[in-house]
This record gives sequence, C-alpha cells and structure tokens, in this order.
Amino acid sequence: MSIMMIREDSAAAGHTEVKADKPLYHRRRILICCGATVCTTIAVILILVIVSLTLFKAKQPTLHVDSVLLSRFSAGLNSNSLLPTIEIVFDLNASVYNPNRASFQYTNSTTYGLYHGSVVAEAPIPAGKISARGTETISTQVSVKADRLLANPNLLTDFNSQFIPISTTTVLTGRVTILGFIKRHAKSTSRCDMVISVSNQTIQNYQCSNKLKL
Repeated sequence: MSIMMIREDSAAAGHTEVKADKPLYHRRRILICCGATVCTTIAVILILVIVSLTLFKAKQPTLHVDSVLLSRFSAGLNSNSLLPTIEIVFDLNASVYNPNRASFQYTNSTTYGLYHGSVVAEAPIPAGKISARGTETISTQVSVKADRLLANPNLLTDFNSQFIPISTTTVLTGRVTILGFIKRHAKSTSRCDMVISVSNQTIQNYQCSNKLKL
C-alpha cells in the first residue's frame, strides 16, 4: 500500500511540474515573436535607408540658360530736360532638368540684372514643381531700371565705347522629397555675362555658368 501511495505522489508531482512549465513556454513564445518583430522592423528601416541613399539618392537639378534676347533698347537725350535716357529690356529663357526619381519643388525665385556689380534689375520667377526626371522651361523678362543705370559712373565710358556689359544671376531654390519624408533642400544659381552692342542693338558674347548646392 505504501508503494501505491508513492506512485500516486510521483504522478501528482509530475502533473504539477507540467502545469508550471506552461506559462514559461508562453513567455518564451511572446519574447520570440517580439524579437522577430523588432528584427523585421530594423531590417525594413535599414532597407529603406539603403534604398534612399542609393536608388533614391538626391541628385542635382540642372539649371541651364537657353537664350538671352534683347527685346528693347534705346538711348538718347530727353528733349525737354536734356537728360540722358536709356531703356534696356531682355528676355531670359532657361530650362530646369530634374534627374531625381521624386519631384522637385521650387519656391518663388528671382533673376537679377547687374551692371559692374550693382543690381539694376529684378525679375520674378513664380514657384513651380518639376516631375520626376522631368524638364520645365522658365521664362522671365528683365527690365533694367534706368535711374540705377544712369547713376553708375561707368555708363558714360561704356556708352562711348559702344559696348555695355550686363550680367544676370538666376537663383532657384527648392527641395526634393524622397519616399515622402526625406527632404533635401537645393539652391541652384546660373550666371550669364553678356555685352550689349549699342550700334547693333544686340547681345553679343554671352556666356553662362551653373552652380548648384544640395
């Protein structure tokens, strides 16, 4: 009889031990699931970062001045005041290429006209958006302010030489948004140096250079 009691006690002890192991087993499963979720999340983030730095890496939009045309030019003396008068208006056409796999959005920008380093004109460029790997044409008309030009002491010398040097600087600022949340700001500047022939009333020898900073 004592033997039967020992067996019953052993069976009861074994049964209790199995019940005690079940919560531990569930905890282990929860920990394994949480660990797998964390690892998966980290892997997805790493993949997104790698893709954004390679396939979706922000590239430089290219601003290129296609043409600068003199639309109006006149110079002379006012018959009433006997003061010199001058009018210079030219049209600037540029193209912007966006090589990115995401759109490039630029804000209101400006083209400046300079004469011997002094600003003599400002022409606005309205804000816009260029689709991924798209090209957009930007056109603006630059009207030189006569009072600023006449106030410059170099004008008489240049006018007598029949050549007036003018420079333009176009500044385009915007940003590229990658994967919907990675934003890279960009600033593109294009400078053109030209010479206006007083006798021919044309623009001669204009050269442009581009610079962009991401």
